[in-house]
Amino acid sequence: MYNIIVNSSHVVQNSLNNNYNYQFKQGSVEIPENCECMITAASIPYSFYNITQKYNNNQFKFYYPTGTNTYTAFTIIIPDGFYIQSTFSSYLQQWSIDNKLYMIDASGNNFYFFSYAENTTLYANQLILRVVPTVAPAGFTTPVGFPGFPTVARTCYIEILALSTSHFSKYIGLTPATYPAVPVSQTTTYNVSSNIIPLTTTVNNLVIKCSLVNNGTSNASDILDSFNIGSSPQTTFGSNLNFQNSIEKFVNISSGRFNNISITIVDQNLNDIAILDPNILISILIRKKKF
Repeated sequence: MYNIIVNSSHVVQNSLNNNYNYQFKQGSVEIPENCECMITAASIPYSFYNITQKYNNNQFKFYYPTGTNTYTAFTIIIPDGFYIQSTFSSYLQQWSIDNKLYMIDASGNNFYFFSYAENTTLYANQLILRVVPTVAPAGFTTPVGFPGFPTVARTCYIEILALSTSHFSKYIGLTPATYPAVPVSQTTTYNVSSNIIPLTTTVNNLVIKCSLVNNGTSNASDILDSFNIGSSPQTTFGSNLNFQNSIEKFVNISSGRFNNISITIVDQNLNDIAILDPNILISILIRKKKF
């Protein structure tokens, strides 16, 4: 019986930090036939972004009206990060402030020309695009650097890029298109909810793969175990995802002499994930089968 502890000292240095190579201290170990293994416990920092250049889901276009049928186009490139709906809404507000695309009402509150919110009733996201007037309404002022008003009042619009260009469509839950569909004819506030199910959390489940495993019942024969991120007592970004097996879930492993064990962490679709913090701990028990 062997108890193996895989931790940050075994990480394979690359841009993903999702592969760990455990070298047997005695050089190699002979694993006889009819052996099996399981994860007894694991602790993995919740440190993988949901919007990144790696996932290609970090950009869309925003159009600010300047005339009857003319607009200034902005490509919004979202910095890599973990965004829940409220933090993404805050990012859009900050983007508007940085680009001077807002007004200030008489109470000193910022008025944004587009905003974003979660609609929990519909399991959707909601996008609101507002009309840019030809002059500042009574009581409103504009910030220094404001790009000016259009010659004709028009509603802003956004373009969700084609999936071949960006996968932001999956995050926000809107199919690739312009919203509204015919911008030049839109002169009132435009409100749209997701028309596909948004995938705001790219990684919902962690799958642990192990080079020793010979699991004939799985399409991926090296899967050791998996656990749902939601099963952890704390699931907030930056916390530890703690997993402990309460039942025996042993899987078959190959026999032979081995110098090392390779552990890889992937998502529920078996895609590699980029882990920022490699300070993990995975405890693996290897034993002879009980007949």
